[in-house]
Amino acid sequence: MADRGEEQANDKMRLCPTCRMAISVLATKCRHCGENVGRPRDEARQLSVDDLGGDVQDQYVPSGSVIDALEAYRAEEFSPSASEKDSKHKGARHGEGRGRGQFEESGGEEDGIDVSGLPGLDQRDDPLASLFVPVHPKQPAKPAAPSWRKNVLMLGYFMAAVIVLYFGGGFATAKIRDYIAAKNAPPVTYIENKALTYLERGELIPALQEALQALSEHDTDENRRIVNQARREIAWQVADYLDADPWTRDFLMKASQLANQAYQIDSSELIAKVREEVEQENKDYGMTLTDTDAASRAAVLQLYNGKTITVMEDKKTLVNGRFLVKRVATDEVWLEDTMRQREEKYGRNRIVIFPKRGLPRGHS
Repeated sequence: MADRGEEQANDKMRLCPTCRMAISVLATKCRHCGENVGRPRDEARQLSVDDLGGDVQDQYVPSGSVIDALEAYRAEEFSPSASEKDSKHKGARHGEGRGRGQFEESGGEEDGIDVSGLPGLDQRDDPLASLFVPVHPKQPAKPAAPSWRKNVLMLGYFMAAVIVLYFGGGFATAKIRDYIAAKNAPPVTYIENKALTYLERGELIPALQEALQALSEHDTDENRRIVNQARREIAWQVADYLDADPWTRDFLMKASQLANQAYQIDSSELIAKVREEVEQENKDYGMTLTDTDAASRAAVLQLYNGKTITVMEDKKTLVNGRFLVKRVATDEVWLEDTMRQREEKYGRNRIVIFPKRGLPRGHS
């Protein structure tokens, strides 16, 4: 035994590729872990015919200095730490006494690994066999049951999604529909609206016609604005005719003509209201003086509907609901229009003179 130990001490050493422990370079099996490590290649050796009983063969064996350098590097880089060694030794002591028995009882097979072709264990490999611990597959952990808080949170998310889809679905659908319609709509070609030119010239009826024509061809916000502007200009012009001072029957005729022409091409609410006002003005001013009595200060008037009434001076009686009799002369009567005020500098209502012959006129 002493000779064997001394012989092992003189052997060159290398590291086991499995457990990284030092073993002899000539060993074919690790005496620490029991794994087959294979015989290393020898450097070219000259074998004599007497030694081998045959021809001379050359085999490559790495240089001893190269092996020493590689073994030193691998020992430094891959040697286990002290803590790992301690844990390994503890595991070895814990499993001692049962590993070898289990291995032998299994018939030389280690959890699916066929070891029948391996050489038998010797005295140096017995301690390693005692370290055998069967490896059992790790059972997957059962998923934890969801807690009630998680269930409540998931229910809240579901309810929020339902509410968003219920209230926002219609809005999103409308937006998508509008986008598709706008994308598929034909390109709009801008055409200059000539109504603005007519408005600058004061030609209101042509301006209204052009504005309506442009709106019918291209229904845009700008064209609608121009149409409304033309309507307002006509309404303002009619109001200026009716409020003219000094007033004459010609202004009422101009207002009637403008309102009727506008209504023929545009029956909008504003134009219809202007026309109605002008018609009422024609009825109220459609009176004629048939007789007067200067002594009694009385006058006889025939209204628009053909009815005849007798009025007295300064009796505070309203004719047609708007005129006061201010003066009765021999061939004319003066009426005050309470609905038409004269210019601000005069500070009173319009005075209209109705003669027996001729048209009524305003008092200047």
